[in-house]
Amino acid sequence: MIASFPMYDRRETADAYDRLWKLMRDRLPMEMGLPQRLTRDIDDLDAHWCDPGLVISQTCSLPFRTGLSDAVQLVATPVLALDYDPGFYNSIIVERKGAPPREGGMRAAYNSADSQSGWAALEEYRESQGLTWAKTLKTGSHQASARGVALGRADIAAIDALSWHQAKTWDGYTRSLKVVGTTSPQPALPYICAKGLDAAEIREALAGALRAIEPEHRAALGVIGLTDIPAERYLEMPPPPAAPAA
Repeated sequence: MIASFPMYDRRETADAYDRLWKLMRDRLPMEMGLPQRLTRDIDDLDAHWCDPGLVISQTCSLPFRTGLSDAVQLVATPVLALDYDPGFYNSIIVERKGAPPREGGMRAAYNSADSQSGWAALEEYRESQGLTWAKTLKTGSHQASARGVALGRADIAAIDALSWHQAKTWDGYTRSLKVVGTTSPQPALPYICAKGLDAAEIREALAGALRAIEPEHRAALGVIGLTDIPAERYLEMPPPPAAPAA
């Protein structure tokens, strides 16, 4: 059996996620053979999410609706400690302060081609503003995308709202960035588990862990509870244009 929270698990949140898993683990049957520790440093997220022993993880909505939904169960959707309707979030569009206007298109940084918040949202913004991309830079993470803009390697990026909140809290480079726009609200990143497991039991364990976790850990997670958004609401979202080859 394996468990993970890969979407927002960074050095500053590691203790909070470890605590969340312990509280969740204590609420699940011992006979499940649950792991003591979360899985981190995952090389292949798609294979990890499709593992038949996946007790809990979190995925982006784009891979969920482009095939993963057939291989896993939807457990719940997080309610973020941000100013959104419960179960929703959006992306923050950032550019570098003081950067001169570019001729002939902008250099866009994106974390992954299968990211709703980093690629699909960026394409939504490009279309709404009539922008063109002169170049795209695949970075591997929201942190790396924001840092790439701050360092002048790219001109613009779309950052998941909770990732942006984390970056503003812990990453000094954000002081050189400015918010130039936001995208439309979308269902937040869903929690999932393997088929064949009791998704309702896992949901209750996660909900109980979130209720019981200490305030400092809850603040680090940026999650205050759970809600239920039907899988159909995720699946009805249109796919973005394909990202350029890395």
